[in-house]
Amino acid sequence: MAAFQGAIFDVDGVLVDSPHEKAWRESLRKLMEGEWSDIRDRTTWSPEAFTSRVYEEQMSGKPRMAGARAALDYFHVPDDEDEHRLLEYADLKQKMVVQLIEAGDFTAYPDGCAWPPHRRPRTPTCSCARSGSIRSPRSKASPRRRCGPG
Repeated sequence: MAAFQGAIFDVDGVLVDSPHEKAWRESLRKLMEGEWSDIRDRTTWSPEAFTSRVYEEQMSGKPRMAGARAALDYFHVPDDEDEHRLLEYADLKQKMVVQLIEAGDFTAYPDGCAWPPHRRPRTPTCSCARSGSIRSPRSKASPRRRCGPG
């Protein structure tokens, strides 16, 4: 029987505190202060109104399109029947979250990287993967991150 060599976890929110909230908030701010500024006065959005509570109650844990729809509905952002704003917001958020993660703008939970003492590897690492692709912890796009004791 082969020896245990590793495991893959769904790390988002379990092993790492990823920057989804920041990406949702900042991407909507960018749109409302830029390309969508002409509709801003017809919405309830303001930078101060997009709080952590709004994120937790409206968007957290939802798939990307459902999260984007929830935010736009919450702030009464009008869209057309082809949902161009919904698509633009969801796409911008995804690009932003990837950029934030690649820049190291996330925190590994200490207990998420702890190993039982009898199974502790010599160099515990945390690596980043995005939906649909897994990156090697040694790739240039996903540098090794030491976490926990070891």
